[in-house]
Amino acid sequence: MGAISAAKRDEAAAAYASAQATANSAPAVSTQTTVIPTSPEVLKQAELQVKQAEAALANAKTDQQAKEIVATASGVVSLADGIAADSELKNNQEIARIQASNDAWLEAKLTDTQAAKVRLGEFVNYEIDGHKLQGTVKDITAPESDASEAVQSKGLTIVKISLPGDPSFTIKSGMTGTIEFKE
Repeated sequence: MGAISAAKRDEAAAAYASAQATANSAPAVSTQTTVIPTSPEVLKQAELQVKQAEAALANAKTDQQAKEIVATASGVVSLADGIAADSELKNNQEIARIQASNDAWLEAKLTDTQAAKVRLGEFVNYEIDGHKLQGTVKDITAPESDASEAVQSKGLTIVKISLPGDPSFTIKSGMTGTIEFKE
């Protein structure tokens, strides 16, 4: 074997140290990309799935927003039967009613003796929730054979009495009152 000069030996040692330092500071990473050809049918199916997912996301964002409900008439809002806070609702289920103030009435159930003294259009004094009011008899409905058993069995005549169009208090469905018919 042959001898080498000190300069060549030092140069080789420096190159070795430099290569070792480079190898230790950043490990070498090799990547390889493989392209697999895709059939047009698979590509179309994937595009359709992406469009469906985008549509579902748009619908979810729309459903998340609050809906505005606009009243079709002036009146008092009341919840439909069986509806309360945290009630689970079904599609197209009634959740509230608006009792239009111009279409509200007081309903009295009278015996035949009492009903015989009442006339259509008659003025009637009544009191609801401590408020004294006056209205007219709008309708008199005698019990019929095809009426519900509850009304028919009692033999009661139903008298509808008008309510004021702009009362000074809120009249709600289900309130009770005291009625004075003229003798």
